[in-house]
Amino acid sequence: MTDKFIKCVDIVLQNEGGYVFNPADPGGETNFGISKKSYPDVDIKALTRQQAEEIYFRDYWSKLPFEQVTPDQLALQLFDMSVNAGSKIAVKILQSILKVDKDGVLGGDTLEAIQRYENPVLLINLYIDARKDFYKGLANSRPALNGFLRGWINRVKNTQF
Repeated sequence: MTDKFIKCVDIVLQNEGGYVFNPADPGGETNFGISKKSYPDVDIKALTRQQAEEIYFRDYWSKLPFEQVTPDQLALQLFDMSVNAGSKIAVKILQSILKVDKDGVLGGDTLEAIQRYENPVLLINLYIDARKDFYKGLANSRPALNGFLRGWINRVKNTQF
């Protein structure tokens, strides 16, 4: 595990919190954001922080080139969105801002577009706003999820070093 990952996963774990079993949550039983639906063989209630970190490193961080995303604040936002809504959605939102092919793959074209972006702070802020818009659209299109909207918006606001 890298220093950048440790820095980012600390924030993600703060956002995710501990054990929750909310019947309205499509993921069902969760702990540290790890859901029973996604990990049916994991004892969610007994899951430790270290085990959650290992899952996030193996199944999220290592699957995308987050180490190559700079600034680190953008990597954190992208990682947090990947954890919460899926990597393809997280990357497509970024690709939409960058005006590159929206294939959901964080590959060379997208990484180059990030590096070419003239104002990194603006890019981060645009991504933050796009995350909020995504969650608002999700809550509007699926009223059963409307109760999660405030938490999602707070999550985005709290996703910073």
